[in-house]
Amino acid sequence: MKRIIKNNRFVRGLYFFYNSYFGAKRRSFGYLAENTIITPPYNFGNKRNIFIYDNVGIGPNSFISATNAKFVIKGNCAIAEGMTVHTGNHANVIGMFVSDINEPNKPKGYDEDVVIEKDVWIGCNVTLLSCVNVGRGSI
Repeated sequence: MKRIIKNNRFVRGLYFFYNSYFGAKRRSFGYLAENTIITPPYNFGNKRNIFIYDNVGIGPNSFISATNAKFVIKGNCAIAEGMTVHTGNHANVIGMFVSDINEPNKPKGYDEDVVIEKDVWIGCNVTLLSCVNVGRGSI
């Protein structure tokens, strides 16, 4: 029965709709300030590594993949729609196929934190990759 429900496209669609509009519970994040505005739909991976501080507004259609490294927004930031954040990189190991490399056997140093300092304005459709530090007051 569980497999039938899991493979049902309608049920899966309802689950993803609910998760992308109502899935941002404060306790599931590493830190989420009270006065943060996150406009749905959004897709956040591993919310425990996402830290969003005071007076931050995030536009719709945002994707944050914080699998093994942290994503930090320090405060007073405005982020437009379509922001994409990746805190990890693909590993290239000699002698292994790309499909055989997963998180346990990936070498260290491929996943780095992404930090956005205070008073930053990020425009539409921006992609932030690992090890990026957006300085204070940047546009």
